[in-house]
Amino acid sequence: MLSVTVRSLRELGFEAHGLIYARNWAQSNESDGCEVIVEADRKQKIERLRQKVRTALRAARLVRDVDVVHWYNALAAEGPLDLWLAQRIGRKGVVEFVGGDVRNFQLASADNPYYKEVWDSGKYEYSEETPEHSEKVQRSFLKYGVRSVFAHETLKPFLLADEWKVQLPCRWRLDVDRFVPKFSEKTSEPLIVHMTTAPHCKGTFQVEAILDSLRGKVNFRYERIEGKTREQALNLLREADIYLDQFVLAEGLGVAALEAMALGKPVVSYVKPSLEYCWPPHVVNFVNAPFEQLAEKVQWLIEDHESRRRLGMASRDYVERFHDGKIVAKLIAEGYEQVLPMSR
Repeated sequence: MLSVTVRSLRELGFEAHGLIYARNWAQSNESDGCEVIVEADRKQKIERLRQKVRTALRAARLVRDVDVVHWYNALAAEGPLDLWLAQRIGRKGVVEFVGGDVRNFQLASADNPYYKEVWDSGKYEYSEETPEHSEKVQRSFLKYGVRSVFAHETLKPFLLADEWKVQLPCRWRLDVDRFVPKFSEKTSEPLIVHMTTAPHCKGTFQVEAILDSLRGKVNFRYERIEGKTREQALNLLREADIYLDQFVLAEGLGVAALEAMALGKPVVSYVKPSLEYCWPPHVVNFVNAPFEQLAEKVQWLIEDHESRRRLGMASRDYVERFHDGKIVAKLIAEGYEQVLPMSR
């Protein structure tokens, strides 16, 4: 989303720069408009050190030359040099948290038995989601004078609310124009797609058990998006009739779900009751289904082509109105102006 932000801000007339320290080449995809440094193999210790130095120095030069610094995804932070310099020379800054950087399993599982069960099993993929880690990440910015934060509404329960002076609204974003929609056609075997980047986090095994229970009752095809390039994944998603998102976190729609919606797909996901206000049904049309209702909801979509098509068209309309990069960039620019008055 960083590259989407940079490109969209430029379209609004801002001079925007982006620096990405990518863990692998896959993470550097869709990064046009930003400088990218791809992390070297762990065995190349000297080269990794050089890269970190280059990244820190480049970040420091950018901090020196801009009015507002926007840090994105705290887990990607490579050290305090840019934070220290921003404080030293009086640059205003805002950090954007994206999920795992501040999620706290104690709070997240209090009203979510799915998350609690997976966390307690020790199989959850993101073991850093502890109260201690969440506070450490936030204080790593607070101690350098960063007091402004962009956070999606679903992440606000995890913030140290009394510490952040300015809490700014934000949304996930994508270049909607890059996604050509393909709405579901009438077919005897609708294609269901699910992305398995973190199977315990997304509920992949429960999803596939539920789909297995439907075999023999209704006809459908099922494909995992797993071990594919981004281009391959998007091609498969484009051919899908139904997209199954995430069901354990119960926080709603991730970026992959929004990409599916941009492609005109009906999306099934789960939002726990305490967060339903973040995704009001009169605004966003997706199928909200806990595991206990998933078989029923999926069977309905398999059998009802008109509903699939209607929801797919509503999906596209929703992301165009609320998650297009140019629209969210205006919201971000307004946030910058709260941090520091800017001349356009």
